[in-house]
Amino acid sequence: IGEPAKAGSGETGADLAAAQAGRGGAEGPVPLTPMRLPAETVISEDKLVRYLLVPQLRGDKSSFLRKGGYELSNAAHLLRDLHDQILPLDAIPLERNQFGQYYEIRGVLKGPLGAY
Repeated sequence: IGEPAKAGSGETGADLAAAQAGRGGAEGPVPLTPMRLPAETVISEDKLVRYLLVPQLRGDKSSFLRKGGYELSNAAHLLRDLHDQILPLDAIPLERNQFGQYYEIRGVLKGPLGAY
């Protein structure tokens, strides 16, 4: 749900949806060592309001998030909950490509309507 980490740039992000297949990229395999992403990791609000909270033909996540009480009208609440509840959990490196490093974080997200 975020921009990929930018190696060496100080900007990081988490791909919480982990939609990418495989564990390697153009730059080779990525070790599967869990890590914690920095507290200042950037989760793009634009990605929430233009992708995650908008119905998609493939890979739709908006219906799942809506069950937890998240909608476009409260995207800031989702952003805050992701930072507070999900970002502190272990992140598994996925693939690395020209855009940077992608991570998967699995956890329970407690939204306005409960845990999902």
